[in-house]
Amino acid sequence: MELMRAAELRDVLAALAQADLPVLLLKGAALAYTLYPEPHLRDRCDTDLLLPSREEAERAWRVLQGLGYQRPNAVSGDLIVHELGCYKAGHGGLPHALDIHWRLNNATLLSERFTFAELAAAAVPIPALGPHAHGLGSVHALLLACMHRVAHLPAGNGDRLIWLYDIHLLTQHLTDEQWQEWMTLAEERGVCGPGLDGLRTMQTAFKTVVPDEIRGRLQAGADREGWFDPRLARKQWRLEWLNFRALPSTAARLRWLGQYLFPDADYIRRKYGIRHSLWVPWFYGVRIVQGVAKRIRQGH
Repeated sequence: MELMRAAELRDVLAALAQADLPVLLLKGAALAYTLYPEPHLRDRCDTDLLLPSREEAERAWRVLQGLGYQRPNAVSGDLIVHELGCYKAGHGGLPHALDIHWRLNNATLLSERFTFAELAAAAVPIPALGPHAHGLGSVHALLLACMHRVAHLPAGNGDRLIWLYDIHLLTQHLTDEQWQEWMTLAEERGVCGPGLDGLRTMQTAFKTVVPDEIRGRLQAGADREGWFDPRLARKQWRLEWLNFRALPSTAARLRWLGQYLFPDADYIRRKYGIRHSLWVPWFYGVRIVQGVAKRIRQGH
């Protein structure tokens, strides 16, 4: 399976390069070929690609259409999601799924902590995936792993063992100089809280050694930042409230609320199998009621 996925990914990266689209590999696909003894040992269900902007992500989607990819039904509000997914069935029915990001994270409060340009400047080549394959350097990859985990805590899967093991392996590859760079970036970008909680949870699982100085500075940075509270991190309403507050203006917050409550009508039609447009307002109400009921059941 990994051999077929790798061949497909080489074709995808070559097609994007031919269209003059810069791209970085994120998370599992990149780590499989840079950290693990063999790439098939890092299981994953999709491949994450980062592009510099939404416009370039949409251009990438048009390229991928030419390779046979389709897009699933999904919410598309620009303040709600910062990625688009696509998929196709390869040889023997093997599924290939790609997530095309134009920001690092779907959580608004974390999505713009780093620019594409600075990530690309520190990127590392991944020769096994061809001449156009580049992934994040170890410092940025560890920061992203901690941030990615935080965004998934409310869904109950933030502590997946495979993600904690990624963090473990990344810490083992940092030099003393890279630890200092990582710590400085965490302080500058206000992500000491996620970094501290990620390393603590990873240490619980693997007894990994983290320099005492780093733990102390992370704790001091998390206290200064004040926004990340491990006791509330698993509450969906808390993450949504922080995302809401992170928006730059009242107009943006109102637009976010509209996109959150009332996604694109085509999405509603496909989700509920609606044939007549007169039913769309009714199913907007159904969706809101279902969302409230879900929050109550989960205790969020």
